[in-house]
Amino acid sequence: MRPVDRPDWTPELVEKEVRRACEEYGTKYYIPCITQGLGISTFPGVYETASEAIEKVSKEMFK
Repeated sequence: MRPVDRPDWTPELVEKEVRRACEEYGTKYYIPCITQGLGISTFPGVYETASEAIEKVSKEMFK
């Protein structure tokens, strides 16, 4: 199971993991995906929340 695609997920958990991954792996050659590797998730809302968090963090990192 992925770090955030789990039954007890929260928007805060998703954003925290997105931020950690983006900061740790940097801005070169990394495409973040923390659900299934596709446009899906096991638990409803995780993929959409992850996409929103990735967009938010990307705007901060690529000012």
